[in-house]
Amino acid sequence: MKRSHSVSDQKTRLRSGGRWILLVLAVFGFAGCDDFVMYEPFQAPEAPGPLAIEPTAALVKAKQAKEFSASGGSGDYAFELFAGSGTIGSSTGIYQAPNDATEATIEVTDAAGVSTQALVFVTVPPELFLNRTSVTLELDDDFQFEASGGVPPYEYAIADGSENIGTIEDPAEGLFVATPDLDGVTSVSGSVEVTDDVGTQVTAEVTVTENPAEVWLEPEGTVKVPENETKDFRAYGGSSPYDFGFAPEDGELLP
Repeated sequence: MKRSHSVSDQKTRLRSGGRWILLVLAVFGFAGCDDFVMYEPFQAPEAPGPLAIEPTAALVKAKQAKEFSASGGSGDYAFELFAGSGTIGSSTGIYQAPNDATEATIEVTDAAGVSTQALVFVTVPPELFLNRTSVTLELDDDFQFEASGGVPPYEYAIADGSENIGTIEDPAEGLFVATPDLDGVTSVSGSVEVTDDVGTQVTAEVTVTENPAEVWLEPEGTVKVPENETKDFRAYGGSSPYDFGFAPEDGELLP
């Protein structure tokens, strides 16, 4: 006896890997699946973790900024300066350090009133220096200004009102070239300035003349050179060419 099949579609539910699948089959001839619908099970959102602040401690140089961030908790974070000095953006979490060394506590609070804190230690960087506070150069001479201390990186520039003394070839490098217009004068003076990353600034006076009388060396003073290493010296002023040699001391040559 032949087995008959209903011509109406039948719906079969299969459970596989935690998913319910509604499968509609055309049973006559098992022609295949015309419709295939997959339903994802409902998943509750993951609960947020406890309120946290990053970093929990930070070393910041005076006058610099440091950004703090929050996570977890109930969101809608508000930052404030709990103790110490400096300022912080309530919504941004950006702390601005004062000019002096200090300690501070940053607090962040979420929408549920839960708070957590971070510590800030503000240090004062070493004083900013230039290798020369004043130089006298001949027309078309160049001189390498070098900054130290402060907070690198440094930016070198011709001071406002001193544009006629020459140019800084690269603001990041400090090479000065004396290219003034000496028409009708024998010398011009001005300033070169260097600014560090937190805005501290020092200047050097520059004089450019046709015939500088004084001869001077760069670097100046006592220079220590490690064994088997070399050190370049450069002469300025006077009348070139120059002759370099060891200076006599008590009738002997310095080693």
